[in-house]
Amino acid sequence: MRSIYQILLLILSVTGYCSCHQASNQSKKNIKEIDTDTCSSKYDTTIYLQFSKDSSNHDFDQLIKLIEGKGEFSRYHRKRHDIDSVSQSGVYLQKLLCYDLFEKSPIKKYVLQNVYSTWMRLYSIKPLKGTKDYFPAFEITQLNFVNTEEKKRAYQTIREIGWGNPLFKWNDYYIVNSKTRIYILESKAAMFSEIRDRYARIIQKEWAILY
Repeated sequence: MRSIYQILLLILSVTGYCSCHQASNQSKKNIKEIDTDTCSSKYDTTIYLQFSKDSSNHDFDQLIKLIEGKGEFSRYHRKRHDIDSVSQSGVYLQKLLCYDLFEKSPIKKYVLQNVYSTWMRLYSIKPLKGTKDYFPAFEITQLNFVNTEEKKRAYQTIREIGWGNPLFKWNDYYIVNSKTRIYILESKAAMFSEIRDRYARIIQKEWAILY
């Protein structure tokens, strides 16, 4: 009889262990599902918005001359003596829908078709204060629109989705809004943010009212 009781106790203990083990696994599964469900969607989505094209860049060149006229920055790299600049048609925006998942987060994407953009990097003529060989730089992008209505639609979309790559560790920018242009300034380094913001305010005060 004692051996039968021992067998029964062994069966009950194994059954109890299995039940607890399954409950623990189910609990972990539920937690994972709750974390994932904080995203509004589990899949990437892409939305295309159509715009009219304005590929003029004369005003962008005049803007760069305005910045260079302040005597601090130049479009020319001080060693290579060349220019880093790109013009293209179409703007790509992306936003993480679930920052808790980061790289695994679904992404909401917008393509602003036909929006003409010009990008340039500007280099400091003098080194950063307190250094000898560290030269600040910032980047400026101009987006062209044929009228105020289309510019407003793009501006609202950029404010909602954001600019740049959301997976980058440092993705900070300053937007200047004008009648038919949007200017976006990026510093790529936290220590250059003050310089970037100062020139953004210069553009807003002295230039954006013209366009």
